[in-house]
Amino acid sequence: MNQEVKKQWIAALRSGDYRQGQNALRGFDNTYCCLGVLCELAVQAKVIGPGSPCRFDDCYAYDGSSTYLPDPVIEWAGLDTRNPKVTIPDSTSTTLAEANDTMRSFEQVADLIEAQL
Repeated sequence: MNQEVKKQWIAALRSGDYRQGQNALRGFDNTYCCLGVLCELAVQAKVIGPGSPCRFDDCYAYDGSSTYLPDPVIEWAGLDTRNPKVTIPDSTSTTLAEANDTMRSFEQVADLIEAQL
């Protein structure tokens, strides 16, 4: 992973500027999945345009994706997948989206990213 992007992502997750949500990169209520926070950083870096409303769900899509990272964000961040895998403290392999959606806090998700990506 690009180390500068990683630092920005961890800082954003720990900043308190984003409210955590589940099941979408960004909800209409301005809640974010941890992956949605990375998409917002990509918007700020002008890698992708801002999120646009989804047609049938109460969420926003970034570059056509509403649940996982779009290709331009993957490339910019130096990742190799739409939903990076991590191992949670009980040694279970999971993805960042699953960790986010099973109520791990942004602080806990930031710790996983810091240690494993």
